[in-house]
Amino acid sequence: MTPLISSIISISIILVGTTIGSLFVFFIKKEISDKFSSIILGFAGGVMMAAAFFGLLLPAINESSNGIYKDIKEYDD
Repeated sequence: MTPLISSIISISIILVGTTIGSLFVFFIKKEISDKFSSIILGFAGGVMMAAAFFGLLLPAINESSNGIYKDIKEYDD
């Protein structure tokens, strides 16, 4: 599979998921209780924190242990 086809398929999956999520909100936004809304927001916050950690911070920590900060850590010992 070429990178172009892979990109088109990936973008299509993201588009469909976003569309389904937005339709869910548009059709039942007046029927959601405060408790259910809090649960959804908590879950979304947890997903975003996990994405930030595993997608951004964890690779940065790994790079810092192999990159320029390796020399600094040697002087700390």
